[in-house]
Amino acid sequence: MSVSILLAICLGLAVDSLAQPHPCKSPPFMQGHSVVIYPSGDYYSLEEFFYDGAGQRVKRRALETVNNNTIYREELMLYQEGVYYEIYHHNKTCTKAPFKVKWFPIEVPGDASFQKQFVMGSLSDVREGLLINSWTGQLPQFKAKYLMTFTEFGCLPLSINLNIENVGYIVQDFYDIVVGIEDPGVFFPPPFCDKASDRGETVTDFIDTLVNT
Repeated sequence: MSVSILLAICLGLAVDSLAQPHPCKSPPFMQGHSVVIYPSGDYYSLEEFFYDGAGQRVKRRALETVNNNTIYREELMLYQEGVYYEIYHHNKTCTKAPFKVKWFPIEVPGDASFQKQFVMGSLSDVREGLLINSWTGQLPQFKAKYLMTFTEFGCLPLSINLNIENVGYIVQDFYDIVVGIEDPGVFFPPPFCDKASDRGETVTDFIDTLVNT
């Protein structure tokens, strides 16, 4: 094999390696909305979420439908402090529990396998399409397999699909994401939570907080 051919092959491999996307880090602060569909299909929620990846805090305001019954609740999960709040503003009640759950960042896991890059929308005009990447892998801490899609530019989440052992599929689609947190006060419980009742149990499984209401 000539030197020129070998060099061309090496350059081609190098370009291909550079072209393939690699797992990315999402912005540490985000807020937006999402739709979550839970196993069995009779439980879903429309959510407003606030995400603090640096401080490991998540706030979700969810309008949930369970068996045709709709409820509104908030959850505040303080991973570093190990505290979980379930908040109901309509009657100003609040429960509090120890929270011992491993932090799950909204990002592409470092060991994720790249599947495909595609355009959501159209290629006819740069304003009509969004370049996104899909990733697969496993989350041993949840006994789950996943399929995730994130934007190529900005690494913003579009969808997270979890197939959890003995639970089923949980699908979350994101929209209207804003980078940053407009009001950092959302990560503090409301005043009526100062006298929050104890749930009487430690929250050790985040999936349970989602599936069991």
